Amino acid sequence: MGELICNSTWETKMVESLKTSKFYLKGDYKVHIKESSDIAEHCIVYSMSDGKDTDYRKKCGHRHGIVCESCHVLSSNPTDIQTKATTANFATTDDRDEVAYMINYSKLAIESWQCHIIRSIANRRQIGMVNVDNAGCYHSAHTILSCPAIAKSVGMKIVRIDFSDPQGGKGAADRLAATCK
Repeated sequence: MGELICNSTWETKMVESLKTSKFYLKGDYKVHIKESSDIAEHCIVYSMSDGKDTDYRKKCGHRHGIVCESCHVLSSNPTDIQTKATTANFATTDDRDEVAYMINYSKLAIESWQCHIIRSIANRRQIGMVNVDNAGCYHSAHTILSCPAIAKSVGMKIVRIDFSDPQGGKGAADRLAATCK
C-alpha cells in the first residue's frame, strides 16, 4: 500500500508495544477498574459519565491526576502509527485514505473495547449470581429464602442461582472457584 518511512527497530518496538497493549486489555486492565480511581481510565464513575449530557453525568469526588503508563501506551500506539503514516509515500490517494481510515477505525475499536470492559464490570457490580454446590446438604430452601436479605445487605440484585448435582462431580461453583484459586 505505502512505504512507511521507519526502520525495522521502530517496527519491532511497535509490534511488541501493540502485543503488550492487547494483553493488558485482555487481562490487567480489568483488575485496575474501580468505582473510584485517581486514574481517569480506571474510574467507573468518570468513564460512565457523559461530558455533554447532564442527565448522564456523575461527579467524581476526586481528581484524575495520575496517568497509567499502560493506558497511555494503549492510546498512543495508534497516534504514533498515524504520525508515521503521514510521512509515508503512497501510490495513490486512495491508498493514503484507506490507511487513514484503518488507523481511525483501530482507535475507535480500542476505545470501544475499553468501554465494553468498563460497562461489563459496572454491570457485574449491580447484579449478582449465586453458585451453590450443595455439598453436605440436599435442601436449598434456606439459600433461596436468604437471597432477598443478601441482596439488600450488599446492594445488588441476585438474578440467578445455580445448583449443581451433589453426586454429579464438579459443578458451576467448583469451576468458578478453581479459576479464582
